[in-house]
Amino acid sequence: MKNPNPALRAEVTLGLLTEGRRVEKAEVIRFLTEEITAAISSGARWVPLLVADAIIAYARDGRGYTEQALTLSSDRNPRYNADLSDDEWRAVIEALAGKLAREFGQQRVYVTYLPAEVVIVTPQSEEGGRA
Repeated sequence: MKNPNPALRAEVTLGLLTEGRRVEKAEVIRFLTEEITAAISSGARWVPLLVADAIIAYARDGRGYTEQALTLSSDRNPRYNADLSDDEWRAVIEALAGKLAREFGQQRVYVTYLPAEVVIVTPQSEEGGRA
């Protein structure tokens, strides 16, 4: 099954070191689960997310640094919120990014939008093909 809307992927990058405290991945996952549950309960929009470990490498003050982070990604998926416009879908992503920033004391959270093609393959798909 292919998404009839132009496919997009959002990637939210969340650093795990904030104000001298290391945020644990389990804390972020618990927060996301609570947010999604609350959205479902209230009838609000939500997006499914993939949470992956990441390392941010950057330079500051003439030195190189690395920082542990998480990348939260979400594709426009025909099974979830297919009726949302691009702007509405982005608003859901950016609202969640703002909540993450507030919850985990971030000065900023980066959201990147990328073109993507979403194809759903099921065990019932003919010879491993597309559904």
